[in-house]
Amino acid sequence: MGVASLHYVLPLSSLLAGVAMRRLLIGEVPAALAMFAALSLPRVVTWLGHHAARTPKRLPDPGSIQGHQDALRATIPPPVLRVLDEAAMVVQRQTRAESVLLHDMRLADHCHDGPCKPHWSAGVMLCVPNLAGHSLLLIGRALREQETIGILRFVVAHELHHAALGMRRIDLLMLTAQTIGFLLVGFLAPTLTIAAVGAASLRLMLTLCSWVVELACDKVGVEAHGAEQAEAYFTMLSRGRYRSCARAWPWWQRACSILTWLQPTHPPVWLRIWYCRRVQRGAPGRATTSRAR
Repeated sequence: MGVASLHYVLPLSSLLAGVAMRRLLIGEVPAALAMFAALSLPRVVTWLGHHAARTPKRLPDPGSIQGHQDALRATIPPPVLRVLDEAAMVVQRQTRAESVLLHDMRLADHCHDGPCKPHWSAGVMLCVPNLAGHSLLLIGRALREQETIGILRFVVAHELHHAALGMRRIDLLMLTAQTIGFLLVGFLAPTLTIAAVGAASLRLMLTLCSWVVELACDKVGVEAHGAEQAEAYFTMLSRGRYRSCARAWPWWQRACSILTWLQPTHPPVWLRIWYCRRVQRGAPGRATTSRAR
């Protein structure tokens, strides 16, 4: 499930379904039918998000996995490859996947001059259905360079903590809140105004929870590899660096992305840098030791 569907479409669908069920229960059939008809709106948003191509769509063909892996690994310097192989082994142990494949973090039909944010991005896709249960370790092109291996170690530690069992349980709880929580808000609220206020409050709480999860993963990375690498990475993620990246999308896709600005799933860069420095001061011995390896 994509980020847009999980954080925006699913809550809206659940809220509208709850409101429709309440209206139907109290006998307001026309209003209930209108709400059920409005449920098509999130589907339109999902379709737009799917065609926005903001997630890696060019997944390896199941029939040519080995050839794809060999070609990609041949482009990665050996020290970087060792870091990625160690991370893949950790993900495999954590998720019991058949195997963990390396894959380029790239976006379909997204080409432009200047810095590109996906080149500095990473992630883990667990047990991808159309890859026969294989998991993917997604690494952007810039993070696969020898010069950025320190930053890569921090990013990998961050993503591995996301894939840990405890964090996946938290994700499951948040997903439950995205569905049941918004459904109950819509069903229990006596008026649309109260439903809107309740949904906004729940959305704010879930956003803060998402920020806490991200900061917890940042903490693991800092404790292992130091705040300097974290700060260098977050500096590369500053929004001003990627204006050409944003302009490469059609206007309607940029309009849809306003949702992520209004309800960001990740803390602002300045907050992450401040927190990482604070963690560094609290555990200077471990971070210094790690950077010296």
